[in-house]
Amino acid sequence: MSTRLNIWLRFSVHLGARMNKLFLSYARGDDEVFVKGLYEDLTAEGFEVWWDRVSMPSRALTFLQEIRDAIHGADRMVVVIGPNAAFSRSPSL
Repeated sequence: MSTRLNIWLRFSVHLGARMNKLFLSYARGDDEVFVKGLYEDLTAEGFEVWWDRVSMPSRALTFLQEIRDAIHGADRMVVVIGPNAAFSRSPSL
């Protein structure tokens, strides 16, 4: 088990409940490799993870609506903050 996943699982246990539906939020510019590994680790542990690179269905919805729906359907949001995240011009939801 990776260090990043071990930290997450300990945090989940500390909360007293394992929430299985997770939304991954990150800045594509600098964090995608890390997020890919995190996604793989979490799904291997049985979490249902929404990651835009594999989870965004083409339902003829706008990008923002896809994101809104995914956030509303998640139990928890995992936010990955890398060097460029503070300067990301992400749309407000």
